[in-house]
Amino acid sequence: HRYCGLRSRPLRSNKSHKVFGFQMHIKVMFTRYCRLLSIQ
Repeated sequence: HRYCGLRSRPLRSNKSHKVFGFQMHIKVMFTRYCRLLSIQ
């Protein structure tokens, strides 16, 4: 994962940070699910 963009700009609002983390979590889970399907 690339956190360079996160470090360059300071996140002042905690809400947007939580939303971003949630989206990243969904992406990771989705890619893992696709990999499991591709293996089977």
